[in-house]
Amino acid sequence: MTLLGGLFDYDGVIGDTKARQFEWYKEWARQNKVDLKFPDGSKVDPNDLEGFLAQYNSTYALNGTKTYNLFGLPCDFDAENSKVWAAYELFNENNPVKIFPGMKEALIKIWKDGRLDSDDKKNRSLRLAINTTSSWKSIYPALKRFGISHIFDSYCTSEILKKQAGEGGKYEGNNKPSKVSIALMLNILGSRGNTTIHVGDTIADLRASQDVLEHLMIKDETLITVGVAWGYDGGEVLHKGYNLKDNKGNSLGTLNFNHIIEHPSQLPALIKKYR
Repeated sequence: MTLLGGLFDYDGVIGDTKARQFEWYKEWARQNKVDLKFPDGSKVDPNDLEGFLAQYNSTYALNGTKTYNLFGLPCDFDAENSKVWAAYELFNENNPVKIFPGMKEALIKIWKDGRLDSDDKKNRSLRLAINTTSSWKSIYPALKRFGISHIFDSYCTSEILKKQAGEGGKYEGNNKPSKVSIALMLNILGSRGNTTIHVGDTIADLRASQDVLEHLMIKDETLITVGVAWGYDGGEVLHKGYNLKDNKGNSLGTLNFNHIIEHPSQLPALIKKYR
């Protein structure tokens, strides 16, 4: 099968948002006049980024947006006019994120390599998409500033996930691992799981890529997964994979990424092999 779709997480894969997330948590604590604390109740050292990320990543993987509450912060994501969303969007505008070194060059090469050429076995371009729980409003200015907005064909963001929930539906889009956005993107991209590569930076991205029930399809779809070591979880965590368990807690083996890479420059050659 020829690779037809490329799905990219934004935070931690394209945009270097790790340090900004720490700054945002500290800012939201300041605005609400509360102390930023770890789930065990101990205070967060405002100068220890790595210490914060270690607990933030593991907590978020299990609890999604409830991580705010577990770190002592108010959160009302389910509200129609969420105060935390509005404050976060404003914070993003005033604190523009940077792209990871080498990512722009890698994405542009992937896009160029994915166009049609003289090979008569390829009759469709590689379609690239963004899959994120952030809003399109918050990430599009950055993509445009990076000079890569034109290479993406579609996206699934918080706006799409909220529409998917429908009127009166509970919005669970920020609670990874969620397969909802993956299923939506397979349909939008017009590709199956085994012809779509998913580039993510967390174990939650790996889990979300497995056994996705695509709309109008009876068979579950599993994507080709690429873990990036420069993101939120880091290479050590990604290499360990995810320990699968049954309902009784018995181990069913380990789920691993198909590939783990250390630098964006490795992506174009890896993806080209699947084309």
